[in-house]
Amino acid sequence: MADQSKLTKRQQLIYEYIKDRILNRGYGPTVREIGSHFGIRSPNGVMCHLKALEKKGLITREQNMSRAIQLTESIQRGRTSLPLCGTIAAGMPVLAIEDAELVEFQDLFDDEDHFCLRVRGD
Repeated sequence: MADQSKLTKRQQLIYEYIKDRILNRGYGPTVREIGSHFGIRSPNGVMCHLKALEKKGLITREQNMSRAIQLTESIQRGRTSLPLCGTIAAGMPVLAIEDAELVEFQDLFDDEDHFCLRVRGD
């Protein structure tokens, strides 16, 4: 894991903001959103902070992509399951009956590309 003790105060704040956005929205902020939040007018100013966080091993970025900031450490989310409230119809409509059940997928939280659905019908 990267050493956060060598961060400047501003880098720490930006890192915590990125982490919060990823935890609460599921994806990172844009350079513009970071700049707006911290009053940094120049995208280049934000990029300097992001490059420093990347060099220190706390984030990775995909070049030329929006919202491509990722944390290098696996963050543990507080919630590891979602309620499954029923079934939806894929073809012909079916009666919606609430079927309270819990779907566990703790291991899937490490990958943002996963979701779950239950579909009945053709």
